[in-house]
Amino acid sequence: MKIIAHSMVPPGKLPYVHLGYLAATETIPSKGFFLTGTVFFILAIFSLAKGARVKRVNEESGPKWIGIAQKTIALFLFVLGIQGILDSVALFGLILILLAILLFFARTKFNPPENLKKRLMAITAGLALLIAGIYFALIYSFNYGKVIHMFPEDMTAINARQLLQTINEHAKKNEAIPKNASLLLKEWGLRSAYIEDGWFRQLRIDKTTRNGQISYIVTSAGPDRTFDTADDLTFDKLP
Repeated sequence: MKIIAHSMVPPGKLPYVHLGYLAATETIPSKGFFLTGTVFFILAIFSLAKGARVKRVNEESGPKWIGIAQKTIALFLFVLGIQGILDSVALFGLILILLAILLFFARTKFNPPENLKKRLMAITAGLALLIAGIYFALIYSFNYGKVIHMFPEDMTAINARQLLQTINEHAKKNEAIPKNASLLLKEWGLRSAYIEDGWFRQLRIDKTTRNGQISYIVTSAGPDRTFDTADDLTFDKLP
């Protein structure tokens, strides 16, 4: 059992939100939604490519705004693709960059009016697939992804010491202390995030006697998420 005897995070009263909490978490995208979005992107590329394809004869220039909008969208997708690569979503980023290059260099001239309708339908379908791909690959995949703490031990120390301080404050007022962390949600109105460790396992509250006085110990199950093993983290006093 590992005893942590100090913390660099100053104690405070619950509810407590540490400023580094969001910065120290990472979301792993849901594979199912991400792959669905990727499929939509591939279909969007084929659809937009078909819509942008022109013949070399009897061409008529389309409205200028179409070319401007096309290149603007291409640049936006290129920047989004670079951001995807930097955010370790390489496949998604490469698909966006490929689509951006295709749109940017695609010719903006149109065939005679008889083919214009089919082309506009292909472009419309491609844009719809592109929006669906962004929605699934970026929004859904991250909303339903798995959140992990970059520094789980530090997050555990923050929550455990805040919980221990809250317990001590209630004990000084001779208030009844709940037997386990689950009851804190109901009796003290605490949020579940405040009674979990850095591995999203509920903290354990132990009651003990030292020199004739009652004291409390907050324990984390550690990385293996199993109590009473060698990697347990125990917090028995405030810094």
